[in-house]
Amino acid sequence: MLPTYHIGTLSPTALASLTTSDTTFTSSPQNPSASFLSPHTWSKALLHSKATVSPDTHIFRFALAYSTQTLGLPTGQHVLLKLRDPVRRATVVRAYTPVSWPDEPGFCDVLVKAYTTGLMASALDTLPLGHAVEFKGPLGNFQYRGAGVCAFKGTPRRVTALNMVCGGSGITPIYQVVSAVLRNEADTTQCMVLYGNRGEDDILFREQLVAFEREHGERCRVVHTLSRAGPNWKGLRGRVGEELLRRYCGVEEGSMMLVCGPEAMERSVGRVLKGMGWRDEDVIFF
Repeated sequence: MLPTYHIGTLSPTALASLTTSDTTFTSSPQNPSASFLSPHTWSKALLHSKATVSPDTHIFRFALAYSTQTLGLPTGQHVLLKLRDPVRRATVVRAYTPVSWPDEPGFCDVLVKAYTTGLMASALDTLPLGHAVEFKGPLGNFQYRGAGVCAFKGTPRRVTALNMVCGGSGITPIYQVVSAVLRNEADTTQCMVLYGNRGEDDILFREQLVAFEREHGERCRVVHTLSRAGPNWKGLRGRVGEELLRRYCGVEEGSMMLVCGPEAMERSVGRVLKGMGWRDEDVIFF
């Protein structure tokens, strides 16, 4: 029979850590890493706030592990978000392109559009502030490195123009790239954005896109088209199709095409672009 041993007594803090879920961070190390993201491990951030930007779209702000950290996301790449749905008790993982500046310390903003089967949007809506969501990244084959230099699967190339086609929340990586181009006054890359939506209320970052044209009209053009436009809409009508692609996204030497949107739109646009003479290596699908 073994004698009785008293090894020690758990402190109240240690005891609580065994009986509660892990939704908060431990104390900060002396030298936290400069970047929050890791491509191989999940990193926890806390839900800080929620903001409505359209009837079915919200921006969720997350506080990074340490206030001095930046996200560490190259322009044109995305992250994975993972959380446990508090209602269904199921783990949900989705890919998103953050819409905050990559070099903003302490926070990360993610735009999420609610769809009928949008498990992540539903889970985030019911998640209380202060709870943890896990991030992993950076992920993706494309990077915009600045001054007209892009990289696909690590191979750099220089471009003079970026033609960008998007639909719905597919604006997020496009917005990220255009912002990076226009932020640098020395960057002469020409940006053309063809953005399709159902109605006016579905246009995301509308004010920011207007400001891009107003302040950088010589370097940026944004064209909207609506498939369910109201009677007061004065812009283009219809889906993004061959007519609009030929009008605004013709093949030019030194240009690259970026496409992001619903799968059906990407397939349709891809077929049209191929018929227009766009080479596979010049067309990037996010």
